[in-house]
Amino acid sequence: MRKVRFMESRPRNVKNGLAIFGVASTFLLACTTITPHENFKAHLNAALSRSVDVDPALSLCSQKQKNLIEEKLLPNGNMESRHFLRYGWTGGICTYFCEFDSVTRKIVHVRFEGVEENCGIPP
Repeated sequence: MRKVRFMESRPRNVKNGLAIFGVASTFLLACTTITPHENFKAHLNAALSRSVDVDPALSLCSQKQKNLIEEKLLPNGNMESRHFLRYGWTGGICTYFCEFDSVTRKIVHVRFEGVEENCGIPP
């Protein structure tokens, strides 16, 4: 039977621990480096296939949002709502649009107009 000394096995454990720490810290860094603009786009895309009648805290495209500007009927029979968002130091406005089916009231398309500095949600 071979005896393993504690000091011989320690460097391997330290290397494994450093590798795990490196992978974990890289993953956490990657998760926290999302920009406000990317976060805005993620929130907007998350509204797809949701109802426009949900709580405003759950969807940017909710018809109950205080930033709803107007609704209009599109040639294809769907409705489009226009919203605004004010973000950033420039004081500019980002306008985003949510197209939804007028029968099911589910969101089928989203888009925005504005510059990256104005179209953002803090992560």
